[in-house]
Amino acid sequence: MKEKTSNAGNATPERTQSEKLQRKTRRNKTSEVPGLKQALRSLHKLFKRGYGKKKREIRENHRKSKRRKQDKEYIFSAATYKKYKNIVYNYFVWLHENGFIIKHMQDAEAYIQPYLDFLVAAGNSPCYVKTVGCAILKLYPGRYLGNYKTPQRSRKMITKSRAHDLKYCLKIKRKYPVLFAFGLCIGLRKKKELAKIKGTDLVEKGGSYFVHVRGKNGQYRNAPIIGEPEMVAFIVQIFHDAGERKIFGPDGAQGRIPSDFDEHCFRAIYASKLYAGNARPIKKLEKEEKYYCRGDYKGIVLDRRAMKIASEALGHHRVSIIAQNYLWPLITMPRKLRKFFGLKKIRNNKRGKKKKSTKRKKSTKR
Repeated sequence: MKEKTSNAGNATPERTQSEKLQRKTRRNKTSEVPGLKQALRSLHKLFKRGYGKKKREIRENHRKSKRRKQDKEYIFSAATYKKYKNIVYNYFVWLHENGFIIKHMQDAEAYIQPYLDFLVAAGNSPCYVKTVGCAILKLYPGRYLGNYKTPQRSRKMITKSRAHDLKYCLKIKRKYPVLFAFGLCIGLRKKKELAKIKGTDLVEKGGSYFVHVRGKNGQYRNAPIIGEPEMVAFIVQIFHDAGERKIFGPDGAQGRIPSDFDEHCFRAIYASKLYAGNARPIKKLEKEEKYYCRGDYKGIVLDRRAMKIASEALGHHRVSIIAQNYLWPLITMPRKLRKFFGLKKIRNNKRGKKKKSTKRKKSTKR
């Protein structure tokens, strides 16, 4: 296959015939569907305005000026822009194919609720329906998802990476011992972090080892290496052997990352171990230092400081994400799996108050 050379000097292979045809068909549809080109331009402006900026700084500036829902004015990452672009494209094509008459982008606002109802009837999850609503409403400032009817989300609906059993974990440990050790002790994302780390990313501070990682949106962090001393020494040796090469990947020292390796399960176990190692007794904490879980975890109280440590190690900034998506091994994981990973279950720390009886006491006087 012939190769094209770009202006930067990097060789990129030519697109296949089917890819060319797909792009051409999409380009033709964009010009045919009314309002779609204007909508895609509006999304691109939001992406151009927010790309490379820090969301936290923008939120603080807008909070000082008391502006509401400032995130609607920006799209911060390329992955989000790509996802929202596909959602908006599908929405306008759906309007065109189902006979809704629109001339401009503003006319499509009236049909957002029918489209969300269509997605619900088609069997899509509440999380996806809300994502679609948020993407479309980026086009219309001053409109919010709370004004539309969408199905309610709950933690019980999240089934990703939570259906594994002891057989799966033993298989990963037997087939991929290096990945098993990296998943338990570092907890990195598979494509954006684990596949890009090099042997030179190992950092030693005060006898402890960290991995210097470039995470989502170009944010750097030092992820601590935790676990048994033997496993930590095994990981450190792999970093030293790799040198300046990548550890995983086609040209990596340990080869490609297999598709059946589920990093989300191991990230949850890593976060649970990190939390358990830094958690303080709940009874000794002040009210401001406690995190009270809600929903199906109601009654469970967590240590905010330990949650923040685990959150930053995973590349997140909010403790609520840790409580919702990562600490489930300490709460709902089966007993055999918890024993295999050396975890202890978090008990319900909040006892229910006894209800006062409304019945009157019978008088003993005659």
